[in-house]
Amino acid sequence: RWASINWGVFLCLRCSGFHRNLGVHISKVRSVNLDKWTLEQVMLMDQVGNANGAKLYEARRPRAFKKPTEHTNDRDMETYIRAKYEHKAFFPKPGDESDRDGDESPQEKKKKRRRRRRRRRRKKKRRRRRRRRRKKKRRRRRRR
Repeated sequence: RWASINWGVFLCLRCSGFHRNLGVHISKVRSVNLDKWTLEQVMLMDQVGNANGAKLYEARRPRAFKKPTEHTNDRDMETYIRAKYEHKAFFPKPGDESDRDGDESPQEKKKKRRRRRRRRRRKKKRRRRRRRRRKKKRRRRRRR
């Protein structure tokens, strides 16, 4: 197992290679078992971890920008890692409240639920209208 000690996330062997290629000014990679760890580094890993790191470092990742898997080719994997850590493309902007962090107030959650309900209702209405129009067209054709 490997870890990026300045980002506070654990890495697989393959990703650790990409992180090493970023340079130590961006990502400092250490072995979990072989290297010596300071108390501050251990505390950072405990505070951040992979789950919290994903929430923070991928807060603005577009849904279309797919997260790489173990089957992703090297070029795409490196592109994703560089975008995420070097260019900080998915980091939240100052004052930006992410939808993924779950720290929304009850009022904000309520508003979101209302919006979702409205969207569903509108969608249903559109479907009904389309069905009615189709039925009318069929009737007209039959009359002719």
